[in-house]
Amino acid sequence: MTFLGVKSHGTKRCCRRAFTLVELLVVIGIIGVLVGLLMPAVQYARATSRRTQCRSQLKQVGLSLFMYLDVQGPRGRFPDAAILPSVTPTRPSLKVVLDPYIEHNQAVFVCPDDQVYFEQEGLSYEYAASRVAKKTLPEVLENRASGDVWVAFDFDSVHGPDGAMGSRNFLYLDGHVGP
Repeated sequence: MTFLGVKSHGTKRCCRRAFTLVELLVVIGIIGVLVGLLMPAVQYARATSRRTQCRSQLKQVGLSLFMYLDVQGPRGRFPDAAILPSVTPTRPSLKVVLDPYIEHNQAVFVCPDDQVYFEQEGLSYEYAASRVAKKTLPEVLENRASGDVWVAFDFDSVHGPDGAMGSRNFLYLDGHVGP
């Protein structure tokens, strides 16, 4: 049939192509599986970031401790600070002693994974006063039993299960921080 020179194909209904319910459910299911696979990796990356930030801050504590020693001169002694401020309240905490050497930045003493000790003690790191307090660097090196000497460390295993490698950070006498 022709109408004014235009051919007509009859009354053909044009339909729009759309996703079916099954196709949508399959896509949603695939997205759910991908998110489920991605979440552990994201959580691991966040935990690694917090552990690295904690190590960095412990390194800053170490740098301020060595600045404290340098200011005192060649016979400088490690501070007589509290191991735990709540256990030895008559001694100042390491945070109080090192405050001028960290430009009064109290955030240095907070480990992001520590949910307990900062609230109780005012800092997240324990000072090894029994090993180093009131001693010069040569005296500490002379009296060490063997191996590395810890100067400060995490109060508890906040970065993983107790006893697992990397669950605690340690600031060593030579200035490096590690598990």
